[in-house]
Amino acid sequence: MDQGVPTLRGAFLDSPVQGLHYDTATQHGDTDGSGRFQYMPGESVAFSIGNIKLAATTAKSLITPLDIVGTANATDQRVTNMLILLQSLDTDGNANNGISIPAIASALAPTGINFDVAPATFRANATLTNFVSGAVGVSRALVTDVDARLHFQNALNTGVGNGKLNIAPVASAGAAQSVGQGTSVSLDSSASSDANGDTLTFQWNFVNKPTGSSASLTGANTVSANFMTDVAGDYLVGLVVSDGVLTSPVSVTKVSVAASTGIPSGYALVWSDEFNTSGTQLPAASKWAYDISRNSVGWYNNELQYYSNGRIQNSAVQNGSLIITA
Repeated sequence: MDQGVPTLRGAFLDSPVQGLHYDTATQHGDTDGSGRFQYMPGESVAFSIGNIKLAATTAKSLITPLDIVGTANATDQRVTNMLILLQSLDTDGNANNGISIPAIASALAPTGINFDVAPATFRANATLTNFVSGAVGVSRALVTDVDARLHFQNALNTGVGNGKLNIAPVASAGAAQSVGQGTSVSLDSSASSDANGDTLTFQWNFVNKPTGSSASLTGANTVSANFMTDVAGDYLVGLVVSDGVLTSPVSVTKVSVAASTGIPSGYALVWSDEFNTSGTQLPAASKWAYDISRNSVGWYNNELQYYSNGRIQNSAVQNGSLIITA
């Protein structure tokens, strides 16, 4: 897996559904109290409750039974029956405060559940009703199709119960970068998201800097913060976003900085001599030569100098320097 690609977070919504198992090509687990799951860009995600498998769909910041079925019609019987099952499995029987699927449901889930039947037929399935009662620990009738759709529409459009349904936003600090020392780094949080479409605020902070670094962030409360690298090493920069009520978990990106070579950007070193020799020596013959071509006939502009050839009294490398003595 490419370590430079950020792991994203989405949410499964009827109300936020907790305890729904999910699998992607690289991620798996159970949705949390906000219905959240993890995925990588471009992946599909499949949800399940034990033997009850829901169709895979493209992973994104917000997924509902509409996405699972592949329709925009909330009255589709497959959508309705999925809503009936999820709401009926809620531990406390009150989907207005979120849906929490009991952990034992996965072990009890039957095979062969068909969502593509009339809701009345779905609710009359004895295997299904026995499963729900066994999972929640009490005898419970399944939620009606009318109540299931009404709850779902309220969750999508206006809120749940007496308060707005709000899902925490997801921060994305962007891909890892590798740059040189003395480079201006731009950080990009444009992939951050909010399932409710709320306006986000941003806060960047250094999680860790190389020893001796005095780097500081500019635009730390904007989508794109910047800083100048001053010391080689790894810079870890964290981002949290807020919708004004809920704050995201921190997302961290790494900027790896290589030590400076002293070569300006866009240029390449073609020749150098660091004079790294011991004692006193003549300059390296592979790099230096002596122009004595006109010693015998005289130099231009009537110069009276006489140029020496390989004479250590006139040209010597010593202590990391080239010393020329006239």
